[in-house]
Amino acid sequence: MKARQTTNTNTTREELPVTKISSHKILSARAMSDGTPMANIEINGIRIYGCKVMARKSDGEAFLAWPSAKGKDGKYYNVAYAKLDPEAQEMIIGDIYKILDANQG
Repeated sequence: MKARQTTNTNTTREELPVTKISSHKILSARAMSDGTPMANIEINGIRIYGCKVMARKSDGEAFLAWPSAKGKDGKYYNVAYAKLDPEAQEMIIGDIYKILDANQG
């Protein structure tokens, strides 16, 4: 069976619609060796492995970073992406930290 080829549509993140979350679950969470929180999550029944909680360089605000892979050009590219509204991101990040805190206690 031949693999399906995809076409790059060059859609920017700003052009994507916000994903409405009907359900989410944190499947697992851990702190990486440098302390960065990493989690496997499920949003609307789709499992996404390797999400990280990162801090924006501009203001230090936490955001959910999607899993990525290094391309042949040395740059990193998302392998999964969903545009979330700020409240949904805060809810998911909060749940990740609750699991991390519970694992430390």
